[in-house]
Amino acid sequence: MTDSSPSELTEEEFIERARRFLSEIGGVDPASIDPDANLVDKGILDSLLLIAFLAFVEEQRGYEMELREEDMLLLARPDARRET
Repeated sequence: MTDSSPSELTEEEFIERARRFLSEIGGVDPASIDPDANLVDKGILDSLLLIAFLAFVEEQRGYEMELREEDMLLLARPDARRET
């Protein structure tokens, strides 16, 4: 894996990093995390871990996100980066 800056981060790199992060905080096998799955519905994220995941996404993007209600639903998915 390369050490890309947020602006150079590919979708695949982001998903790989998200899987690793979620494995570390949630104790799940990274390979078992489906990028299209809702991580709250799957029980990987609860409300507190969702906040940690938000901070992770902001760090990966390189800036603070302005959130709307519908954005919170997208944050439950590792591929949320490509949909915002």
